[in-house]
Amino acid sequence: AEFTSNDIICYKHSYAFLDYTSNGYQLGSYLGDNAQELYLAFSYKPISRLSTLLSYTHAQHGNDYQYIRKNILGIISEPFMKDVVWTNETISLKDMYEVFNNANIILQVDWSNIQTSDIAGALVPGEVWQTADQYRQMYTPTYLQGKNTTITVGLNYGF
Repeated sequence: AEFTSNDIICYKHSYAFLDYTSNGYQLGSYLGDNAQELYLAFSYKPISRLSTLLSYTHAQHGNDYQYIRKNILGIISEPFMKDVVWTNETISLKDMYEVFNNANIILQVDWSNIQTSDIAGALVPGEVWQTADQYRQMYTPTYLQGKNTTITVGLNYGF
């Protein structure tokens, strides 16, 4: 089990060169600021070369804020996850069978429900307003939005 909670503006700074980024990509948690994630997993080996992993992920992202020095106290005093603008619930079942040493066949099925919603209420200075559709495009590729079943089949050799 894992739980991650990222406070408001924990990866941002008013100077872009001091942001927690590299070449425009955010470092740290993939969820960014004002977000939380719960991950639960159960692993089982029914026979010698077969392993099964059942997992559940519940991730949420709250309002997005810009780092504005003049209003930083007002921004960081906002309630954590005041509005939940993006939610991802995924149940995953993964089977991996070792055919021979360092050669694995993988079968994985994911059932996901990824939703977004609009921000409600008045905005504070520095809060970024976006529609539910803009948040959806920002956090989730189009083909994974909504309720989906994803099947992955793979072969891994040498790792």
